[in-house]
Amino acid sequence: MHTRYYIDNLYTPDELLALVLLDGGKSYGKQSVGFYRDREEFFKDVVYFNGRGNLYINLQRLHPDLFGRAADRVKPYSATRFTNDEVIWRPRLCVDIDPVRLSGINSTDTELESAIELGSKVYDYLIVECDVNVVAVHSGNGVQLVFPIDEPTDSPLVSQFLKHLDNKFSTSHAKIDTSLSDAARIVRLPGTLNCKGDDIPERPRRLSHILEMRSAAQPC
Repeated sequence: MHTRYYIDNLYTPDELLALVLLDGGKSYGKQSVGFYRDREEFFKDVVYFNGRGNLYINLQRLHPDLFGRAADRVKPYSATRFTNDEVIWRPRLCVDIDPVRLSGINSTDTELESAIELGSKVYDYLIVECDVNVVAVHSGNGVQLVFPIDEPTDSPLVSQFLKHLDNKFSTSHAKIDTSLSDAARIVRLPGTLNCKGDDIPERPRRLSHILEMRSAAQPC
């Protein structure tokens, strides 16, 4: 349900979707990639690969000819994904907020809460000051705030805006990832398990999902 909601609300029906599996083990290797026109095939493969590694999706609009690399299927051990030159437009922007911690491990509940707290403040800012419709995602370890934009691939405004948010909101406990300005970056797919680190009691693996977030300026 979370995956369908995300796709239906942020991607147009004619868009090519890239399903990227990272750290898929012996069967699928470090990276496996598929390109989808058929949404039902996409959702079916999301269910199949969920929990077998980390699942991501393209954030920006891709060149439709990429479909020929792996048509409505995931290609194991993919040497390439897609490049900035193969992104044709920026219809979305993602503000990725993660707690400060060592790399390669899941967040603790306390660390996660710091990211959610910061995400709530940024969410309010986007709703009130920027007047955009935001889809908030619990990534499993942090928060991603995704909303529509309409910018060319090489637009400098994306990087400038993320740096502005970073300077305004990032703290010593949670930070905004400014590298999402790269057009070819992928983002966590909601409705799938975040398998970044081992599943241990104090740092558990969590399901990414749509996060209900209400702006302080919005009436109850």
